Amino acid sequence: MNATDIHGFWETSSPNVPGTKEYMHLAPDGKMLSLGRMPLDDNPSESWFKLWYSYRLTEDGEFAIHPYKNPTTEQVFTIECDGQDTLILDRKNLSPFERRFTRVPWTTPPDFLEKHLRDAHRQLAEREDR
Repeated sequence: MNATDIHGFWETSSPNVPGTKEYMHLAPDGKMLSLGRMPLDDNPSESWFKLWYSYRLTEDGEFAIHPYKNPTTEQVFTIECDGQDTLILDRKNLSPFERRFTRVPWTTPPDFLEKHLRDAHRQLAEREDR
């Protein structure tokens, strides 16, 4: 299975913050990974949704970016498939962790998630231009 087969939204059943859902989005071309978090309630709002970072696929097949908070330390992630319905996100450095994500059955995500993704992609492009 390649990155274009797994594009779309995924969520984890083991969030870092209790009472929230963590989401992962893979761009259709498989070259950008975005991570975000929102509350468990049925009516998530744009004001609460927090997009952490977007990561660009490297030549090594890893997703990496220099984060805002520490521009000298790069976070590096890999994604592995565990069957058809589960992805494993593995942070390889800093404080390593592994998190399992399952596909979200959205054909169209909430509008505000699309807005956050557009903003994240724009910000990533701006950082890369520096």
